[in-house]
Amino acid sequence: MTSVFGDLISLAAAAEQITVQQFNDGWVHRYTKNGKTRFSYGYQFDLNSGVSQQLATDKCASSELLLDAGISSTIHHSLVTSWVQDSAGKWQRSTVNINWAKRQSRAIVKNVTLPVIVKPVTGTSGEHVYLVKTNEELAKHLLTVVKAHRTAAISQFIPAKAEIRLIMLDNSLLLAYKKTAAAGEWRFNLSKGAVAELLEHSNVDETLVNSAQKALKALGLRVAAVDFLMSSDGPRLLEVNAGIMLNNLAQQGSAQKDIAIQSYRTILQKMFI
Repeated sequence: MTSVFGDLISLAAAAEQITVQQFNDGWVHRYTKNGKTRFSYGYQFDLNSGVSQQLATDKCASSELLLDAGISSTIHHSLVTSWVQDSAGKWQRSTVNINWAKRQSRAIVKNVTLPVIVKPVTGTSGEHVYLVKTNEELAKHLLTVVKAHRTAAISQFIPAKAEIRLIMLDNSLLLAYKKTAAAGEWRFNLSKGAVAELLEHSNVDETLVNSAQKALKALGLRVAAVDFLMSSDGPRLLEVNAGIMLNNLAQQGSAQKDIAIQSYRTILQKMFI
């Protein structure tokens, strides 16, 4: 099965004299060169350990680790779960309904000022991500997310004029671009109509690079994308993504496609060193 990622990674692999095979409808790629075999699963490359990938995927766990590492610009994400412990210490799923959601919402607003963002703990591409401004909206969307994903992450809404993504590889900046949201949209996902502007490395604020380096070290990652919201109060670290998905960037123009292929080439090079 062909895909945008499959095409990009195949071109990158060919340029590096790496044989690539697709499995599981293109979700798994196996790379071979000089008798050595490596893999990618989805957009995750095996430069990262499985645990580090999971930590980055978990928005709540990763935000706590980043704050603990001294990255004070990190936006904290609080965990809401339907799992509770009974008197014997056994974990059970509680009944998830609107009354449960209202109770959770009342507890949340005691600690976080509205508006807030409700999202899946491990979600991607802006799906099931809601900006909520009232207690009623909070209960409604919290119920939707927890029913679909079993857990939810709650974070303060930070108004921003742009989002900057830094893709880091082994402590160095690999790729940087700024995302501007589509008209009427507050999310900066390229899949939601945002537009990407490639940034020269020399034009990237060194403090952002330093924060990204600290973030990868804190989570034990070798390759990851670090997102910063550019707010009126300065950059805020939103999240770290261990998966390197450049599909939407590559589809915005020939220059973007070329840089996506080159970025994948560099990642593949590292996999075979």
